[in-house]
Amino acid sequence: MHRRYFVLISLFFILTIPARAQRPDTLLSLSALLQEALQANPALQAARLQAAARATRPTQVGALPDPSFEAGYRPLAIGDVEGLAPASALLMQRVPFPGKLGLEAEAARLEAEATAREADALALRLAYALRTTYYELYRLQETRRLIEDFQARLRAFAEAAAVRYEVGQGSQAAVLRVQLEQHRLSRQLLDLQGAWRARYAQLIQLTGRTDLPDTARLAPPEPPTLLPSIPLAEAFRRHPEALALRIREDRARTLIRRARREYWPDFVVGVGLMDMMRMNQPVAPLSALRDRFAIRVGVVLPLQRARRSARVEEARLEARTLASRYRDLRNLFESRWRALEARFAADRANLALLEQTLIPEARTTREALLSAYTTGQASYLDLLDAERALFELERQRVDTITRLLVTQAEAEQLLGLLPENINQTGE
Repeated sequence: MHRRYFVLISLFFILTIPARAQRPDTLLSLSALLQEALQANPALQAARLQAAARATRPTQVGALPDPSFEAGYRPLAIGDVEGLAPASALLMQRVPFPGKLGLEAEAARLEAEATAREADALALRLAYALRTTYYELYRLQETRRLIEDFQARLRAFAEAAAVRYEVGQGSQAAVLRVQLEQHRLSRQLLDLQGAWRARYAQLIQLTGRTDLPDTARLAPPEPPTLLPSIPLAEAFRRHPEALALRIREDRARTLIRRARREYWPDFVVGVGLMDMMRMNQPVAPLSALRDRFAIRVGVVLPLQRARRSARVEEARLEARTLASRYRDLRNLFESRWRALEARFAADRANLALLEQTLIPEARTTREALLSAYTTGQASYLDLLDAERALFELERQRVDTITRLLVTQAEAEQLLGLLPENINQTGE
């Protein structure tokens, strides 16, 4: 009989005092992980390097082609009475039609700028992926804590049920019920462990770090109360993906003008000296160069008009394609924002209901049944159901907070907030 009262008193303290989880040494911060990812992620580094490489192309394509030098000598001169051996030296330069090189340089500059904006868009996607991974890991961490606290209570339940069964005041079904609940929670912990490892591997891949300890603890992020208040039209105009499409459309229109210049001929100009060598005679003075100096001018005839027309049409279709993609992105932008607002409002209402009504009521019910159970006025199964209901509500609260954080991260990515400008939590 004394053992029974000892167990009931122990059960009371275990149910009213939450279990204290062991605190690992390493605490991971979301803002620190973001900074590391934006500096060390290989995919983002490659995108930045590609943009830097493209920035060198305007100088390359805007320069004149290298000139050519030609030299000739005919040692066997036909009809040479005075020992004349014809020789020549010619310097030639191809000059594209005016405007061609400038338009090519402008197209290359726009390509480099679009590539840089695409790298910015990749940084946004990287930040979003890292934040959602962090939030999911935090959800798993908190869910594991709730399960471990519930398991501690179930151990007290199991001992109390066994004592009541021994003294003839309980049933074996109650003992079996607790054991089944413990097995169910153990399976959930195993599933959480597998999900944690998979998400943690993704976190390592995103940050580019391989030294993150598996036993790290995540700093709790602050649940958001509002979505960013930025004018939607302004946010879309400066969004990196939208900017990249607009720049590429400008590039396509530049290529249209460049393709139309192909209908005009390029020029070839050259200067040289002819018949420079006379055998068995002294070298002629410089004044004699006027008899040997020559100027050449040539024209590259643009005869392949079908090919040039196809190039103009290709550039025109590319510009129309990019304009359509820009309009589609704008429509997607607006529809996603409306969906995010609706989802955020629903989750905020759900969180308020959980924190202000359901969880306090569940705790009150649990405490009342605990008091009634210790005095023999409530059944064991009623107390177990109340404890399980509170556990499920607290788990729903963690899931709802995670959805709010993910929605906030998606909204900031949609609005084009660059990672270095995002006000991160979890410091």
